[in-house]
Amino acid sequence: MINADEILYGPDSFYCEKFSCRMLKERCVNRQMGLRKRTLSNMSVAVCSECPQGELLKNECEAQTERFESQTMTEEEKLGIDVKQVLEEFEVLDRRVESLIELARNLKQERDALSVKLEAQQKDVLRMLKEIEDLHSGRDRRMRQTATMMEKIKLVGLA
Repeated sequence: MINADEILYGPDSFYCEKFSCRMLKERCVNRQMGLRKRTLSNMSVAVCSECPQGELLKNECEAQTERFESQTMTEEEKLGIDVKQVLEEFEVLDRRVESLIELARNLKQERDALSVKLEAQQKDVLRMLKEIEDLHSGRDRRMRQTATMMEKIKLVGLA
């Protein structure tokens, strides 16, 4: 539970010289600007409007608010720049990925075309090997036939 001393002697209060009392800075600034909330006291706001201590306090509070807002804006600006950079990097990466996908599609088409050519050439090679095998087996048969004929000729010539 907050007690009166914490409120009156905390960082949000000060000693008002005009009224010789402790007061919240916010109340003083409100009185400086002519904003008087309903209170039990009958203190006139007009007395506060020209108070040098109150004017100083009001300027100090406004400066703090401006510093806070400028720091906030700076952080927002930094965040905005970072977000823009990230978005730009994502766009660059996205374009790069798209170009890599296109390259992969082109390479796949080339591979498919080469695969078709290779299959055609493989068929030609297999056909040629079959022809060679047939010629070779035919040559062996003719050689055997020739050898058989030569033996018959030798036998006939000797007989």
